[in-house]
Amino acid sequence: MAPAEPVAPAGQPVAPAEAVNRRGIAEVAGEIRPYIRRTPVISLDRADFGLTAGELVLKLEQLQHSGSFKARGAFTNLLRREIPAAGVVAASGGNHGAAVAYAAGILGVPARIFVPEVSSAAKISRIRSYGADLVVAGASYSEALAISQPGVSKHLKALKAAGLVSARVDGQRRLYRLEAAALARVDAWIAPYRHLWKSSLDALEKALFLGMERDLPIETPLMSLTKAQTWALAKGLGGEALVELILEESHTCYLGVRDARHAWGYGCGDCPACELRARGYAAWAAQGRPERAP
Repeated sequence: MAPAEPVAPAGQPVAPAEAVNRRGIAEVAGEIRPYIRRTPVISLDRADFGLTAGELVLKLEQLQHSGSFKARGAFTNLLRREIPAAGVVAASGGNHGAAVAYAAGILGVPARIFVPEVSSAAKISRIRSYGADLVVAGASYSEALAISQPGVSKHLKALKAAGLVSARVDGQRRLYRLEAAALARVDAWIAPYRHLWKSSLDALEKALFLGMERDLPIETPLMSLTKAQTWALAKGLGGEALVELILEESHTCYLGVRDARHAWGYGCGDCPACELRARGYAAWAAQGRPERAP
């Protein structure tokens, strides 16, 4: 869900998370309601997954249009801009591109989506199915992003001259956390990504307080950990049962490969996500599979 206040000028990114408040959330919710699904929230027992007993609340945004919560930000971004006849351009590993392609198709806006060569066949197929002009370019996400930026390549200079605007939604993930926190009635948020540094987390914590009118602390247990240390933390939290659950049920491969299980879990073994996961697991295993206290 993208921020509502202030409304961004045409062709400019939407406001950062610091601008979020309850009135703005309600305003945007009304604007995008005709275009998105109200996905369910379910409550489970952590013990069902071999963890310490307690409530586990899930917001099932995989049931959202385009397969992720990012459809919310895509619709907000397109509805709140003056879109030129040439349409919009977005760079993505898959989910954001699918969301922009879907929203653009529903709103009748031309869209050109850039994805790297390592994107999964399923995501590429989904983007194409929405009618977007798909460009598969670059060996990595960063290369696809660079290719998509106006002025970076001759190809994109032509797009800029045609009047295409960026469909990037700044703060989209942070703003989804705000909405999910409100719907799921959580008492704390766990932030797993190392790129969410203190300034960003402080701003998000403030936005959550403004939107919910109560304190909701953001816990960052993985912020300073290596991949090897995260495996040790998993064992410390749930023993070998949790480690096995992660190996068997979690998935990070960019290509979506699930037909071969390695020591570190499922994946192609070649994409950046698989390489990172494999190195971390190998380092942890070389240390004797230690536990790390939460």
